[in-house]
Amino acid sequence: MAKNITFSLGNIALIDKIDAETDFSESVFGNIGGRSGSFIPAVKLLISNKLNQSVSINKILDFTPAEQLEIFGFEETISNRSLYRVLKRLGDNQPVVLE
Repeated sequence: MAKNITFSLGNIALIDKIDAETDFSESVFGNIGGRSGSFIPAVKLLISNKLNQSVSINKILDFTPAEQLEIFGFEETISNRSLYRVLKRLGDNQPVVLE
């Protein structure tokens, strides 16, 4: 029997609505992400985590179903190490993000 997967769509809908109306992700994080194809989806995952579950970064992937990762735009699996790299890049570019 197939396992049922449930997760909150409210935070995902909020992130998508803001992104669609203002092009927030691309305008703020587009230049920071460089060539990484998973940078913006990872930022969306971090924002979603803070809005919904607020678990530590090393536990995000334990609490996030693969279906939710697909909704954010991940084309392949992501590791905790990659999430930490995204967080470091955001920290390094903090003035740009806050502006």
